Amino acid sequence: MFNEKENASFIRENVKDDAVLPESLSRDSIEKLLSGVSVKKKKKGVIRRFVAVGVAACLMITGVSFLWNKGFFSSPESLVEDENVHNEISQSNAENYDELLMFIKDYAKEYKEKNKNYIFLYSGLVDDMADGSVKLEEDLNIPQGNTSNTGAVTFNSAATALGEFGEVNLREYGVKEADIFITDGEYLYCIDTYGRRLRIIKANADGTLESVYEGKESLVDDRGNGENIHYSGLYIYENYLIVGFSRYSLEKHYLKSGVSGVQIYDVAEKEAPVLKKEIALDGSYVSSRIIDSSLVLVTRYSIIEQYETTDDTDLLPAVYNGEYKYNVPCDCIVYSREDNPETYVNIGKLDLSDLEKSPIVSSYLGNVHDTYCTKDTLYVIGAKTKYNNETDDGRVVGFGGVMITASDVCTTITKADISGDTIDIKCRTEFSGSILNSYSIDEYEEKLRVAVTTIDNENSIYVFDENLGKVGELNGLATGEQIKSARFMGNTAYVVTFVQTDPLFVIDLSDPAKPEIKGEVKLPGFSSYLHPVGDGLLVGIGVGGTETGTDGSSKISLFDVTDPTAPKEIDFLQFPTSNIVTEAKAFCSITESSFLVTYSNWAMDDYDEEINSYKFYTGALKVSVKDNKLNLDNAYLIKGGESAVRATFIRENVYVFGDGDAGVASFNMETAEFIDAVSGENEKFSFEKATRPVREILY
Repeated sequence: MFNEKENASFIRENVKDDAVLPESLSRDSIEKLLSGVSVKKKKKGVIRRFVAVGVAACLMITGVSFLWNKGFFSSPESLVEDENVHNEISQSNAENYDELLMFIKDYAKEYKEKNKNYIFLYSGLVDDMADGSVKLEEDLNIPQGNTSNTGAVTFNSAATALGEFGEVNLREYGVKEADIFITDGEYLYCIDTYGRRLRIIKANADGTLESVYEGKESLVDDRGNGENIHYSGLYIYENYLIVGFSRYSLEKHYLKSGVSGVQIYDVAEKEAPVLKKEIALDGSYVSSRIIDSSLVLVTRYSIIEQYETTDDTDLLPAVYNGEYKYNVPCDCIVYSREDNPETYVNIGKLDLSDLEKSPIVSSYLGNVHDTYCTKDTLYVIGAKTKYNNETDDGRVVGFGGVMITASDVCTTITKADISGDTIDIKCRTEFSGSILNSYSIDEYEEKLRVAVTTIDNENSIYVFDENLGKVGELNGLATGEQIKSARFMGNTAYVVTFVQTDPLFVIDLSDPAKPEIKGEVKLPGFSSYLHPVGDGLLVGIGVGGTETGTDGSSKISLFDVTDPTAPKEIDFLQFPTSNIVTEAKAFCSITESSFLVTYSNWAMDDYDEEINSYKFYTGALKVSVKDNKLNLDNAYLIKGGESAVRATFIRENVYVFGDGDAGVASFNMETAEFIDAVSGENEKFSFEKATRPVREILY
């Protein structure tokens, strides 16, 4: 294989000055490519046909074949051989919409044949956000979402950014995440957990609560027709309230279309929020982040339902910018011939400091179920499931009483650079197994570390380089068990696995090529969330248990990991239930060594005929770490028809947010005295002061 200087010399000698080549294959352009200088593409419009396409295609094939033989497009070799890990450094940009549509339609024919025993509903899209006309991108001066295919991040959490009010529990420092219950230190902003309506509540200095705004729920009529909106999460950015949403159009209860995005409200007047901007992309809401003044949005757009559409634009991802709708430019769409074109992953970036700017959008054919984001890079996590009933030609059989079961689950990770004025899809890797959540993936010193569990309960740690080539691995981690939580802190990983007991592993990652288990401790139950609370101390929150398995309780463990070769549990608290087990945002730091967690337990002495259920003793617990002990400082308890799912604080008061109907209750942090409560639209779920003694909280 030639090096860069030899490649450049070869080009100069063999590509003549008078050769007629497209601009992208000119001698100057190729030399720039080989020397690492990007070549700016010309902006493409919507579907056009030129007489010269055939000639250019032939020249392109010849040029690409030449460069391929020179090794330019080859993937970087992994330092570790592994047939279960497949790295792909680059994918193809769509040269034009016709090429992309042909690829999709060819696959659609195969898909229909393979799945002919199944019934699929096909429909076109309804432009419920647009004015009905598709504006060309050159008419709107749409920025390109560059897909050219070509700093150490330390562990952080809200506990290191202390203030006078609670913050959303962050995965990565400097990268804001949306949540359903947030505060700016004066007002509380919340979405009921069904995602139906938005509320703004004033938190007065004395702890009393005043509901100042409640949005109306969107409704579908009795015939199943209409529009439904689901709110996903909230941000406060300067004077704006930013609301993530998905909007669905239904016809006779069948989904006709779906778009997802953000609504940006000016909330200078809290009683009357003013919608300033609405940006959406095709598909369902996956996640969003705010980094400095940029909002990054990810959606998942399934096009299976569009395979028999009569409008080709339905097979292309679209952007909805206020009254305008336009398709993502074709050279901002990335795909590989190995992809199954069933779903687009759309990545948008919006400048919150100038709402007049159009969003930057890139798309690729792939899959997504979660994301992990640093200040510069977005990692999109996808999943593929293979079935043991799948035939050699890809058909799935499962009728006549035959159960369809999974034979393998694979994870894909796609890396996108979001640091500049473009969204640059860089590379992708695929490996056997799945990751639990975004806490099981972490970037540090240009290395990506991932905790993986296979379908056969084989656990591993993989380490990837900046091009997602695997450079190290640790296999055989608690074989037969499943990863229940993971946390990466600098050169150390803490991983909890479980089958009947909970081993907490301490893993040394200082040599990325050779991850090494330094120590472990086994306990009943398991921790599903890990959080640092001081030098050498780690809190684990999860499910309690015995030597034979879990017992249904919630448990807070305090681990001493000062000596990585001998981690140990030095204290624990055990109580009925908390949704922190499944939702890390239910953890709220007060100081570096104190925090709030939600709490719920059935009030078996209070059956309510109106709600046809027992009520809950619910609220939040304040826990602190002092002298290597866990202390239950206070319990902020109410009783009602819904359980608490979030808790936060503003100075000396604590606020608890309820499930379902968006009820909020307030307490004095120091005395735990109940102060006030507001309920949602349904008064029967309202909160009331609880009389249960705090001593009955713990087991």
